[in-house]
Amino acid sequence: MKSLISVVLIFSLIFNVHCDLASEQVAYAVEVIFYRLTTDTWTANAMETTFAGVMASAANSYCESVSGNCGLTSCCTSVSISFKETDVGKVSGYPQKDLKNLKHKFYLQFPTGFTASNSSVTQYVVVNSALYEIIRLGRTTFHTQTGYWITWADETYYGIPATTLENQIIIPIAFVVLFLVIFLAIGLHFWNKKKQNEARLKKKIDNKKAMKKNQAMVQPTYRVDPEIKDIDEETTEKTGKESSKKPRKEKMYADSYPIKQSNETSKKHMGGASDTDSAIKMENEHMQEDMDFMDSKNAVKGNLPPLDNQEDGEKKKKKKKKEKKKKHHDEGYDNQSANLSTEL
Repeated sequence: MKSLISVVLIFSLIFNVHCDLASEQVAYAVEVIFYRLTTDTWTANAMETTFAGVMASAANSYCESVSGNCGLTSCCTSVSISFKETDVGKVSGYPQKDLKNLKHKFYLQFPTGFTASNSSVTQYVVVNSALYEIIRLGRTTFHTQTGYWITWADETYYGIPATTLENQIIIPIAFVVLFLVIFLAIGLHFWNKKKQNEARLKKKIDNKKAMKKNQAMVQPTYRVDPEIKDIDEETTEKTGKESSKKPRKEKMYADSYPIKQSNETSKKHMGGASDTDSAIKMENEHMQEDMDFMDSKNAVKGNLPPLDNQEDGEKKKKKKKKEKKKKHHDEGYDNQSANLSTEL
């Protein structure tokens, strides 16, 4: 009876150990992604063995320096206590195809003869946080041996580092593009500044032109039309010729009665007025003053009087002159008639 109980206890312990190991293997396994790797290539090139060897070697390097992170008191100090390819296991159902990539899920079991640390959360496998660092160390070696990169470990992204050749090509191109952008920015700055100066100068010129135009509209200048000037000269010449002709009555009396008269008397008989006549002198003085006043006014303004006013003034002057001339002519005719009647 006692022997039967002991056998049952042994089997139960073995079963519990096996259950704990299987649960830890699934719970602490890590899923990795190989970039642009197919299942056919994985199988044909026996990459599972290569991957296990790389991970065991990286685990020995990492856990030797920080054995506590791996959950061990000590590790990898001898060949007997170190990770081997057989300690790297895979979860059933893997590897799997993931679009153009390959998924693989594995766990790392403690080596034979291990002693787990008191702070370890596991009893049989290495925890995930340690596996992430082990994968980081071993991915470069795996790429060197196979040509494929491990890009993901669960939610941790490693990416694909650029090659030396790519760096040699990309870095010079980046510097050239940077210098071109700087040169273009400086050129655009000076071009914009030049355009602003041109616009400012154009605005000043337009303002000056507008001011000159406004001044011209406020104070218009006049000029004498050559045609009007010629007409005035012709009128003056014609008036001079007409004034030199003797009136018909005066000529008749002069031919019939040749009387010696003084220059002053003859001027009166001819209907003209003497230069010493006070009324004529005053009129001439007033006319001269008016003309001087108009000239001074025009000189102050710096322009000529309007043509219409000038023509009206000339007409009025001529009309007054004719009226005075006619008046003196009539007075001379009356004086001459009185003298003739006295002599008779």
